[in-house]
Amino acid sequence: EDTSENISFEPVQLHQKYILTQIKYGLVLIEVQKAMERIHYERYIRILEIQPSASQQSLFPKSLDFSAQDAFLLIEILPDLKKLGFDIQPFGQNTFVVHGTPVESINQDEQALIEMMLESYKESYGSESISKIERLAQSMAKGVTNTPYKKLDIREMKMIIEDLFACEEPNYTVNGKKTF
Repeated sequence: EDTSENISFEPVQLHQKYILTQIKYGLVLIEVQKAMERIHYERYIRILEIQPSASQQSLFPKSLDFSAQDAFLLIEILPDLKKLGFDIQPFGQNTFVVHGTPVESINQDEQALIEMMLESYKESYGSESISKIERLAQSMAKGVTNTPYKKLDIREMKMIIEDLFACEEPNYTVNGKKTF
Protein backbone atom coordinates (compact mmCIF):
# COMPACT_ATOMS: atom_id res chain seq x y z
CA GLU A 1 0.00 0.00 0.00
CA ASP A 2 1.32 3.45 -0.99
CA THR A 3 1.16 5.72 2.05
CA SER A 4 3.23 8.60 0.63
CA GLU A 5 0.13 10.77 0.22
CA ASN A 6 -0.68 10.42 3.91
CA ILE A 7 2.67 11.76 5.11
CA SER A 8 2.59 15.43 6.01
CA PHE A 9 4.44 17.72 8.34
CA GLU A 10 4.12 21.18 9.82
CA PRO A 11 6.07 24.03 8.20
CA VAL A 12 9.58 24.57 9.57
CA GLN A 13 11.47 27.84 9.79
CA LEU A 14 15.14 27.72 8.76
CA HIS A 15 17.64 30.38 9.93
CA GLN A 16 14.66 32.68 10.60
CA LYS A 17 14.85 33.52 6.88
CA TYR A 18 13.03 30.64 5.16
CA ILE A 19 9.95 28.49 5.62
CA LEU A 20 10.12 24.89 4.44
CA THR A 21 6.71 23.44 3.75
CA GLN A 22 5.05 20.60 1.94
CA ILE A 23 2.98 21.10 -1.19
CA LYS A 24 1.03 18.59 -3.23
CA TYR A 25 4.02 17.38 -5.27
CA GLY A 26 6.95 17.93 -2.93
CA LEU A 27 8.56 20.60 -0.80
CA VAL A 28 8.93 24.32 -1.23
CA LEU A 29 11.38 26.73 0.42
CA ILE A 30 9.83 30.19 0.86
CA GLU A 31 11.98 33.25 1.51
CA VAL A 32 9.98 35.03 4.23
CA GLN A 33 10.95 38.63 3.49
CA LYS A 34 10.29 38.35 -0.25
CA ALA A 35 6.99 36.54 0.38
CA MET A 36 5.91 39.24 2.83
CA GLU A 37 6.82 41.94 0.32
CA ARG A 38 4.56 40.30 -2.30
CA ILE A 39 1.73 39.81 0.22
CA HIS A 40 1.91 43.42 1.42
CA TYR A 41 2.23 44.80 -2.11
CA GLU A 42 -0.99 43.15 -3.24
CA ARG A 43 -2.73 44.19 -0.01
CA TYR A 44 -1.69 47.82 -0.52
CA ILE A 45 -2.84 47.80 -4.15
CA ARG A 46 -6.31 46.71 -2.94
CA ILE A 47 -6.27 49.37 -0.19
CA LEU A 48 -5.31 52.16 -2.59
CA GLU A 49 -7.78 51.12 -5.28
CA ILE A 50 -10.74 49.93 -3.23
CA GLN A 51 -10.78 50.16 0.54
CA PRO A 52 -8.76 52.55 2.76
CA SER A 53 -6.88 51.02 5.68
CA ALA A 54 -7.29 51.70 9.38
CA SER A 55 -4.85 53.91 11.22
CA GLN A 56 -3.39 53.21 14.65
CA GLN A 57 -3.50 56.59 16.38
CA SER A 58 -0.46 57.58 18.41
CA LEU A 59 -0.80 58.50 22.06
CA PHE A 60 1.94 61.09 21.54
CA PRO A 61 2.10 62.52 17.98
CA LYS A 62 5.63 62.64 16.61
CA SER A 63 7.18 65.58 14.78
CA LEU A 64 9.38 64.66 11.79
CA ASP A 65 11.70 66.84 9.70
CA PHE A 66 12.51 66.13 6.05
CA SER A 67 14.64 67.66 3.31
CA ALA A 68 12.84 70.17 1.08
CA GLN A 69 12.68 67.60 -1.76
CA ASP A 70 11.25 64.86 0.51
CA ALA A 71 8.78 67.32 2.07
CA PHE A 72 7.51 68.29 -1.39
CA LEU A 73 7.13 64.63 -2.39
CA LEU A 74 5.43 63.80 0.91
CA ILE A 75 2.85 66.55 0.39
CA GLU A 76 2.21 65.20 -3.13
CA ILE A 77 1.45 61.67 -1.88
CA LEU A 78 -0.30 62.55 1.42
CA PRO A 79 -3.82 61.69 0.16
CA ASP A 80 -2.66 58.20 -0.84
CA LEU A 81 -0.71 57.75 2.40
CA LYS A 82 -3.94 58.52 4.27
CA LYS A 83 -5.62 55.63 2.41
CA LEU A 84 -2.77 53.37 3.58
CA GLY A 85 -3.43 54.31 7.20
CA PHE A 86 -1.04 57.19 7.81
CA ASP A 87 -2.36 60.25 9.61
CA ILE A 88 0.26 62.89 8.76
CA GLN A 89 -0.23 66.65 8.83
CA PRO A 90 2.12 69.35 7.48
CA PHE A 91 3.46 71.47 10.35
CA GLY A 92 5.57 74.29 8.99
CA GLN A 93 8.33 74.38 6.42
CA ASN A 94 9.63 70.79 6.09
CA THR A 95 8.12 69.45 9.30
CA PHE A 96 5.24 67.02 9.59
CA VAL A 97 3.37 65.61 12.57
CA VAL A 98 2.50 61.92 12.55
CA HIS A 99 -0.73 61.30 14.45
CA GLY A 100 -1.20 57.70 13.29
CA THR A 101 0.37 54.91 11.26
CA PRO A 102 -0.90 51.80 9.48
CA VAL A 103 -1.74 49.02 11.92
CA GLU A 104 0.88 46.64 10.47
CA SER A 105 3.67 49.18 11.05
CA ILE A 106 3.02 50.04 14.71
CA ASN A 107 6.34 48.58 15.91
CA GLN A 108 8.41 50.54 13.38
CA ASP A 109 10.11 53.89 13.67
CA GLU A 110 7.89 56.35 11.78
CA GLN A 111 10.77 58.49 10.46
CA ALA A 112 12.72 55.47 9.16
CA LEU A 113 9.61 53.93 7.57
CA ILE A 114 8.57 57.14 5.80
CA GLU A 115 12.14 57.89 4.64
CA MET A 116 12.51 54.35 3.29
CA MET A 117 9.17 54.66 1.48
CA LEU A 118 10.16 58.01 -0.02
CA GLU A 119 13.53 56.64 -1.21
CA SER A 120 11.89 53.61 -2.79
CA TYR A 121 9.23 55.84 -4.36
CA LYS A 122 11.91 58.15 -5.81
CA GLU A 123 13.85 55.17 -7.24
CA SER A 124 10.85 54.12 -9.31
CA TYR A 125 9.71 57.68 -10.08
CA GLY A 126 11.00 57.88 -13.67
CA SER A 127 9.42 54.59 -14.69
CA GLU A 128 6.35 55.04 -16.85
CA SER A 129 5.71 51.29 -16.78
CA ILE A 130 4.14 51.44 -13.32
CA SER A 131 1.43 53.77 -12.00
CA LYS A 132 1.63 56.07 -8.99
CA ILE A 133 -0.49 53.60 -7.00
CA GLU A 134 1.82 50.70 -7.90
CA ARG A 135 4.91 52.76 -6.95
CA LEU A 136 3.36 53.71 -3.64
CA ALA A 137 2.23 50.14 -2.87
CA GLN A 138 5.69 48.85 -3.75
CA SER A 139 7.38 51.49 -1.57
CA MET A 140 5.11 50.76 1.38
CA ALA A 141 5.58 46.98 1.02
CA LYS A 142 9.36 47.40 1.04
CA GLY A 143 9.14 49.71 4.03
CA VAL A 144 7.10 47.42 6.27
CA THR A 145 8.98 44.25 5.33
CA ASN A 146 12.43 45.73 5.86
CA THR A 147 12.68 44.48 9.43
CA PRO A 148 15.08 42.01 11.01
CA TYR A 149 14.17 38.36 10.69
CA LYS A 150 12.28 36.92 13.64
CA LYS A 151 11.24 33.54 14.92
CA LEU A 152 7.79 32.63 13.62
CA ASP A 153 5.34 30.26 15.27
CA ILE A 154 3.41 27.60 13.32
CA ARG A 155 0.34 29.83 13.01
CA GLU A 156 2.38 32.72 11.55
CA MET A 157 4.14 30.42 9.09
CA LYS A 158 0.85 28.92 7.93
CA MET A 159 -0.62 32.40 7.51
CA ILE A 160 2.34 33.52 5.37
CA ILE A 161 2.06 30.38 3.22
CA GLU A 162 -1.70 30.81 2.82
CA ASP A 163 -1.46 34.53 2.08
CA LEU A 164 1.39 34.05 -0.41
CA PHE A 165 -0.41 31.40 -2.43
CA ALA A 166 -3.58 33.51 -2.39
CA CYS A 167 -1.70 36.30 -4.21
CA GLU A 168 -2.33 36.94 -7.88
CA GLU A 169 1.40 36.48 -8.56
CA PRO A 170 2.85 34.41 -5.69
CA ASN A 171 6.03 33.35 -7.54
CA TYR A 172 7.78 36.73 -7.68
CA THR A 173 8.29 39.98 -5.82
CA VAL A 174 7.35 43.20 -7.58
CA ASN A 175 10.97 43.45 -8.78
CA GLY A 176 10.84 39.96 -10.30
CA LYS A 177 12.79 38.11 -7.59
CA LYS A 178 11.59 34.62 -6.73
CA THR A 179 9.64 34.31 -3.48
CA PHE A 180 10.22 30.55 -3.23
